[in-house]
Amino acid sequence: MTTSTQSTVLQVMQDRKSVRIYDDSHTISNEVLTKLLSDATTAPSSSNLQPWRFIVFNNKASQQELRTIAYN
Repeated sequence: MTTSTQSTVLQVMQDRKSVRIYDDSHTISNEVLTKLLSDATTAPSSSNLQPWRFIVFNNKASQQELRTIAYN
């Protein structure tokens, strides 16, 4: 691994954070969502099993219903 690559990897690791507060009024376009999900499937998985499954709830009623069973 080159010094530049190592530096980039370390920076990504250091910049990682957990978001706990979300803006309910913000929406993501279908184009951006599709790109994010596509990129997410390239993440490494245990034993290269690639068990990725995504469910998108993009209407408020479904989100509210899910909220009650997902501990808010």
